Amino acid sequence: YPPAAALALVWVHWLEGGALAAVWVCLTGLVAAVCATALHRRAGASAGLAFVLLLGSAAGHSNIRFGQVSIFVFALCLVDVCLVPRRYRGLLTGLAAALKLTPILFLVYFLCRRRWRNLANATAALLASMAAGAVFLPTDTLRYLRSGLWSVSTVSHWDSLGNQSLRGVMARLGFSDPWIATAIGAVLVAAVLGWIASGGVRRELSEWTLVGLATIVVSPISWT
Repeated sequence: YPPAAALALVWVHWLEGGALAAVWVCLTGLVAAVCATALHRRAGASAGLAFVLLLGSAAGHSNIRFGQVSIFVFALCLVDVCLVPRRYRGLLTGLAAALKLTPILFLVYFLCRRRWRNLANATAALLASMAAGAVFLPTDTLRYLRSGLWSVSTVSHWDSLGNQSLRGVMARLGFSDPWIATAIGAVLVAAVLGWIASGGVRRELSEWTLVGLATIVVSPISWT
């Protein structure tokens, strides 16, 4: 995770184990409710059903059980497309990418769709968050940019069922060479963005869904 994520989570050091667990569960439920409301307003989905599905999903379950931040990152991107006025869209997505790099593919999406204001907003939010990390955590930021950004050597079980990325699937099929998954992922991303850029997808929320799914698939590690 980028150092900016540490700044966003610095408050966890002020709470004891039980209190932190309770706050985390409440935050997860609150964010799931916000996501359900966003889906209801934008797509007309049942807010109650969306809330249950979000918390009952593998991502929602792991967010509570293991203290993951996936649902928070998802919420930032979803609220950005569903509730934020178009002229300010991209700011929350850029912030999400600063907390966890996975959503950075949305910046490429803005580029392909020629949404220059949204691209500028996302880039500004990402750079501002990185700058904040550099100011408050200069050593960690430098270490992250030098090695942490590119290193996945700490992962020892690529073939774990919890890894839902393309690389994880390939590892479970017996293909250990990461370049195979990288090549397939590049083709997949190009196909998705090309389809969107050509106007093949008619709804903006559907575009965001496809890009979001692509980010999970092509990321080296996508824990449920």
